[in-house]
Amino acid sequence: TLKRDNFTLKISEKCYAEKVVDKEEAKDLLRRSNNINMVGKEIISLSVNMEIGSQEGVKEIDGVPFLLVFKM
Repeated sequence: TLKRDNFTLKISEKCYAEKVVDKEEAKDLLRRSNNINMVGKEIISLSVNMEIGSQEGVKEIDGVPFLLVFKM
């Protein structure tokens, strides 16, 4: 759990650590998903490089980056 001011980000194994995926599977999931909650430098960098997420939307708590993407 990360906290800053009145904001709390709970990083649970159920939501973020179900399984480890390789880069190609991650790309496929990013392309197919409409709502994406990302935590960590690698996945955020991948989404920005794919133009799914934007660097301007990245926030940090305790040095941990996170990015939320909602496709319309």
